[in-house]
Amino acid sequence: MALQPLLLATDSGLKPRIIAGSLGLAIIVSLIFIAVAYRLSTELGLDVQTESVETRANTLVHALEFDAENHTHQGLNTSYLEHLVAQHFNDASILVIWNGQTKQYGQIPADALAAKMNLMKNGEGKSGLIETSTQTFMWARARSPNIELSVFLLTPVDVFAKGLDAISKRLMLVSIITLWVAIWGALSLSAIISKRFETINTRLRDAASRDNLTGLYNRAYMLEAFEARLVTHDKNEAPSPGAFLLMGLNKFKEINETIGNIGADECLKILALKFTKLLPPPSVVYRYGGDEFACWIEGANEQQIQSIAQSFVAAANEAITVKGWTFNLSLSAGIALFPRDAMDSKDIIHCADIALQDAKRSRQALLFYNPQYDENTQLKALLRNQVPGAIARADFSMFFQPKIDLATGAIAGVEALARWHHSTLGNIPPDVFIPLVEQGREINAFSRLMLHTAIQQAKSWHVEGKYIPIAVNLSPYNLLDNQLVEFIQSELEAADLAPELLAVELTESATMFDVNLAQRVFTELRDMGIKISIDDFGTGMSSMSYLQILPIDCVKLDRSFIENIQTDKVAHAIVSCMVSLCHTLGKTVVAEGVETESQSRALREIGCDQAQGYLFARPLRVNDKELIDWFRAEVPAIAIDTGNRA
Repeated sequence: MALQPLLLATDSGLKPRIIAGSLGLAIIVSLIFIAVAYRLSTELGLDVQTESVETRANTLVHALEFDAENHTHQGLNTSYLEHLVAQHFNDASILVIWNGQTKQYGQIPADALAAKMNLMKNGEGKSGLIETSTQTFMWARARSPNIELSVFLLTPVDVFAKGLDAISKRLMLVSIITLWVAIWGALSLSAIISKRFETINTRLRDAASRDNLTGLYNRAYMLEAFEARLVTHDKNEAPSPGAFLLMGLNKFKEINETIGNIGADECLKILALKFTKLLPPPSVVYRYGGDEFACWIEGANEQQIQSIAQSFVAAANEAITVKGWTFNLSLSAGIALFPRDAMDSKDIIHCADIALQDAKRSRQALLFYNPQYDENTQLKALLRNQVPGAIARADFSMFFQPKIDLATGAIAGVEALARWHHSTLGNIPPDVFIPLVEQGREINAFSRLMLHTAIQQAKSWHVEGKYIPIAVNLSPYNLLDNQLVEFIQSELEAADLAPELLAVELTESATMFDVNLAQRVFTELRDMGIKISIDDFGTGMSSMSYLQILPIDCVKLDRSFIENIQTDKVAHAIVSCMVSLCHTLGKTVVAEGVETESQSRALREIGCDQAQGYLFARPLRVNDKELIDWFRAEVPAIAIDTGNRA
């Protein structure tokens, strides 16, 4: 797969959001427009209808007044009134009151009539609406100021309703047109904005991916592209081989000092141009940083890769003239092969870097990666990446190695030892996985898992009537955990376990990490009642001073002092002095690595308190019969008088 420039992912949701926003805005505007227009039309129609009904009522009153003034009648001129109604008011219901005489024309619904009569009696208002179960009417009242004449006019508002219906349909049409225009505008706007964003993002991406000096793709882009290549690889197929070249100029600092930064930059530009011409597409040359370049070669064998690398070296060796100075540069290259050396992008870069450093140290032009010279092998990298998951799943188990009271032969406690049984690799030694845990900065989570497991096990034994103190090893990095003491206290309280049944051990070298910090943490733990033990004692340069500075309860002598204690008088004398000094200071002494009866006998003669080693028991699981037998034994496991095991 070729490494092509990676563009910023376009916002796939931008167009839908613009369209949705435009439509939403158009709908809101349309609803507001329709509501306002409908309200205004209703009010205008109502005003027009009211004015019309009132005018008709007043017209009828004026006509009757004129008739009364110009003709002499006894009472209401019904023939004239009927003529007026027939000619001009045949669509209305009319009630005329003349000196107490009432005439009614037109059909009035019963409920409208009742409402009308109430209005007539109450005499409130000049006009209004009457809504019945089947229809709506507009009414108006008019009185003559000169004669005893009142007119009540009731007109159905069908025309008004039809007008509003027509207005509603037109407003709906307007809203549909508005929405259509909004959709068209939103699509056009979203296309313009998306295109503009895409163009700008592409320019920004390309600018961020390029080295300002040489114009080559930079290291950040290389890492992203390289990672993308490996992640998107089809795992069902065998990976196509490739090689990663990391190249560095030798003694380039001297050129920089000779002709200055500007001249040195010109050298790098010239080299970048040469390197680019050596690799046809799709291969890419990157500026890795400073005076280092890198490239990825796809699908070539070792001979072809070596030939390409040598062409880079030869190009760098060609004379370069800058600012009147002529230079013959030299280049070293480190080569890592994929997938032989590594499967992960970070690991293959690491392998190439190791090969480059080896090439520079040995003053060779190029070297392939050799795992024999790399302490951080691919296996360790694989395990390091799996440590967090193993901690989360609690894949680490706990073994226990008894500590024996040399005076009685009884078990005095156990040391908790972490073990990792890998699902495919089997048992991983502690000296392999413990550094990986610390390197990956998972040590706090790991140690908390071990502390929790140990406290729960001590509580389980306590319930069974076995008062067995458990010692847990801590890392110097745990001293930096501000919540360590609080965590241990909460775990003890949750398990309802006496603090005396828990001990913590740190190696002497760990206390050198920060003596003041160790003193503070040890003091807090000891104040809780937890025992503090120093492991591998005697291997450091300041062993004796620690006995005075640190609040410790137990000293564990390093196995190097025990190995020849029965035959080496110097070793015997050193152990004897350390035991005597520790006893004077009130410290318990434990000897590690006891493997023979003669070592055990010599330690008892010296007065050592406890011993631990394969002579007594290997690290055991909690359900191992040998460990259970230790807990059940009431007779000392070591025959003190004879030195023989029972």
